[in-house]
Amino acid sequence: SALFYPAGINAMWNTSVIALALAAAPLTLTVGPLVTLNLLLVLAPVLSAWVVFLLARRYVRRLAAFVAGLVYGFSPYFVGQAVHLHLTFALFPPVLAAFLIEIVGVQRLPPKRLGLALGAAYGVQLLIGEELLASSTVLAAATLVVLALVRRDLVRQRLPYALSAIGVALVTVVVIDALPLAVQFFGPQRLHGVVQATHPGSDVLSLVVPTTLQVLHPSSGVVARVSGANLTEQTSYVGLPGAARRVERRGRARAANAGAAARATDRQAG
Repeated sequence: SALFYPAGINAMWNTSVIALALAAAPLTLTVGPLVTLNLLLVLAPVLSAWVVFLLARRYVRRLAAFVAGLVYGFSPYFVGQAVHLHLTFALFPPVLAAFLIEIVGVQRLPPKRLGLALGAAYGVQLLIGEELLASSTVLAAATLVVLALVRRDLVRQRLPYALSAIGVALVTVVVIDALPLAVQFFGPQRLHGVVQATHPGSDVLSLVVPTTLQVLHPSSGVVARVSGANLTEQTSYVGLPGAARRVERRGRARAANAGAAARATDRQAG
């Protein structure tokens, strides 16, 4: 292998962005890897923001969708991880959100076709970055659990479609990624034990207290509060306006649900 010659490396245990490397191979062979990497690093937040814009445009007006994409693609997360292509090429979270909306909400497309597309998205993302894949999956699973608890009346109705789509997706992922995962866990140069020491980059206050990634921030930031905090991982800032907006939207949703329940009760009584 030309990587880490002469011993070589296990590419699946490194941030190799294999899928992006293959897609950009013609450009790399023409102008070299440095130009390709810099171009991808520039395009990553832009493309990520664009995908969020496309998703949001289905539900809100163009200006609101534009703001959503802007907030996503140029958030503290992207600023903090600017040189980590496997993390900033973050098209997968909004793509996964679109799939979940279709699988558990709309259920308009054939479930097998939808599962095939979802599995392909998972398979490609695994070859871009497993960290983003894992965190997105955990968040998606938590969201599904909350939805099932909140709308228990719809679980039995929508479960067969969702299970069919997810089952096809799992099979598709196995077909695409069986070999890469076999190399990762059973191939040469595989890792054992703790890969990287834990250095927390944020705490609960980091959600609302600006860090050094923001222009205006307190002189005593997360580094002073958290022992061993990693300056490059301060990516959790949401801000008081963002947090207040989330609380306000949750309150509106609860009020709307309560109103709908009250109207349904009135109709039954009438």
